[in-house]
Amino acid sequence: MYFTTLDRALRSRPTLIKAVIYSVASLMPLVIWLQTHSDLLYYFQHETPPGQATYIFSKLLGFYVISLLWLQLLIAKLPKSNSHKKKVKPPTNEHVYIGFAVFLTIFSHILCFIFAVFLRSGKAPIQLFVPNLNQDYYHNSISIGAIGLWLIVIVMLAGLARRHKIIIGSVMHKLAFPAFFLGLIHSFLIGTETRSFVYFAFVSFMIFTLLILYLYSVSKPYRTIITS
Repeated sequence: MYFTTLDRALRSRPTLIKAVIYSVASLMPLVIWLQTHSDLLYYFQHETPPGQATYIFSKLLGFYVISLLWLQLLIAKLPKSNSHKKKVKPPTNEHVYIGFAVFLTIFSHILCFIFAVFLRSGKAPIQLFVPNLNQDYYHNSISIGAIGLWLIVIVMLAGLARRHKIIIGSVMHKLAFPAFFLGLIHSFLIGTETRSFVYFAFVSFMIFTLLILYLYSVSKPYRTIITS
């Protein structure tokens, strides 16, 4: 009953719901980042460790990686509009576009992190992208993020395989869910933003909405969907 009501609500205003989801995904990482690093001019007006400003910017990109992954997973679980049921071709390949945005953001996040470490130590930390959980707290936290990174690579390759109707592609593409949660854990362990109430509220909101839409999705065989 509850999911039938939710189904009606989701189908009644799909454009508005998507607009809200996109707005949240676009704005919340910036809000959290600015709340934690409110005095951005400090990094340009005072002497700071080499690469510090670049590292701080890489954290913003990291937030956007998680937010875009959440957006991708959430949009995929939303019910299709009636226009899709009438076999009207959708205007854009939304899933591919968001996936491409995830790829660009991950690449930028990694590039900024490598550059920041290089400016500080004079060495590119390529070895950090080989997961190793038998280290200290900081490096273990990075390794968790590295595992999530390689899962995303697999997910993207699986997406290409799925478009060519390779069956294993659909199975491997589901690794996007653990990749998202590994990214959350990485962010929680390594970031100072976890002390922010806004960060906690946003993370809770992402997990709650994904859980609700996942249950909504798996309940489909057991409910009657009313469509116009």
